[in-house]
Amino acid sequence: MARRILAFFLMGYLFFQSWTNAFALHPLAPPHVVFGVASSLAFGIYVIIRGGRFRTGVYGREDICLFILILVLTFAAFMNPRGIDSIKYISAYVYTFTLVFIVIKGALYNSVSTKKIFDWLIIGVVFTALTSILELMIDYNFGVDIGEYFYRGREIIATYNSIPRSVAFATEPGILAFYLETLGLVAIWAIWNRSWALSSKAFCISVIVGGWIAAFSAGSIAALLVGGVVAIGIKVFRSQSMLSKGSIILISPFCIAGIFLLAGYAGDTFLGPIISKLSLEGGSARGRVTRWMEGLTQIAENPFVGEGPGTASARGEASNISWYIFLTVESGIVGLFPIIVFLLSKIYKACTSSVPGKYIFIISLCAGIAHLSVISTFFHPFLWTLIIIFEVINSRQKH
Repeated sequence: MARRILAFFLMGYLFFQSWTNAFALHPLAPPHVVFGVASSLAFGIYVIIRGGRFRTGVYGREDICLFILILVLTFAAFMNPRGIDSIKYISAYVYTFTLVFIVIKGALYNSVSTKKIFDWLIIGVVFTALTSILELMIDYNFGVDIGEYFYRGREIIATYNSIPRSVAFATEPGILAFYLETLGLVAIWAIWNRSWALSSKAFCISVIVGGWIAAFSAGSIAALLVGGVVAIGIKVFRSQSMLSKGSIILISPFCIAGIFLLAGYAGDTFLGPIISKLSLEGGSARGRVTRWMEGLTQIAENPFVGEGPGTASARGEASNISWYIFLTVESGIVGLFPIIVFLLSKIYKACTSSVPGKYIFIISLCAGIAHLSVISTFFHPFLWTLIIIFEVINSRQKH
């Protein structure tokens, strides 16, 4: 019974991954957080019932880096106290890297089959992407924003060339794209490998791609290009050949994307605003660069332990819109180092694994890591859940 209850909460957690804003009980308690906390508590009860016994093969030595990061942040807060703001930010890190990553990773590994994990991931991704497409079509054709009925807590207005950008259940279009470029891409791979009719596969994959396009996110395009280039580079390095069928399949989408992007330079095209952002010439892109430079200046002033977590909030300032810069401002190079080691270790583990479809995981992983360089909301679970799913599969394959 305890295992079934745990599995129920975990399936809810996977399904509601993208619901970062819609139907939230509180701004700090969207559905995925509620199910995440419930899953963690249920796993604790499950372990107690089993006399403290559970399988630990899914954990790696590099996971210690997350605890080191939290310790560094705590020390930085002690050195530069920001009152309640320090407590809020440290709590966000503790939640993200202990409850979300460490605990839920163990819970999934011990209680949910790989097939069930992919079943609910696919259902959640397709449902979100379909909502994204419907949101765009209904708003564009009828002027009705269905998001008003999602109890988002705040009005979200975003357009691309006068076309409404989809948000679905997320906080903003870029977060929706972040979700689909990471977990959505893995869902596409899982769908393709299902024993479904080709028409069913084509429909679901088209929905996911369409939902991603409807967000019109330049940051997501750039992140996927980075992920693709890294995966291709690893493929070349490991195989010493680009002529295999797998390599051609891997390269093709990124060649097509490159052609479209280059075509955008030919004139004032539909892709103009995206090209402008990617080249850092657009208004919002220039604003990002300005904040990045301000962050680098702050880092130069306090390079080692930073200015303390919650600094920007305490001063009433906006974030640097780059988690890596933001983290270094708050905790210095000492705080940035463990997360870099952690992320590089995960890339290395993916590269050296024999997990089926590992290059899809590498693209998604590198895209997610790259995307965090243009947003500060590290607490959204997509990248961390992607790593969890990969490590559960990898560990089960080994053991």
